[in-house]
Amino acid sequence: KEPLPGAVMVSHAWDEDYQQFVEALETSGSDGPFWVCATAIYQNEDGHGPSIPQQLGESPSSGPFATVLKQSTQMLAVLTAACDIYTRLWCVFEMW
Repeated sequence: KEPLPGAVMVSHAWDEDYQQFVEALETSGSDGPFWVCATAIYQNEDGHGPSIPQQLGESPSSGPFATVLKQSTQMLAVLTAACDIYTRLWCVFEMW
């Protein structure tokens, strides 16, 4: 099967508690499919997959974040007590 296009772009920070993150998705009122960078972009940097810069490309305006933002019908900003996502550059870019 082909991957589902991300209907809901999820903006979040790595600092959050995983359970709070999952609860935010479950209580968002959206059915998805959700696009979450942690599961959509290979981020191990272990030499076995493409590097993060290779995946992001030369310009943020044509990379995976911009691509999913163009196809998404909703955006979900996950707010938790652990981190103010509005101080994170990628989160601000995603919302812009």
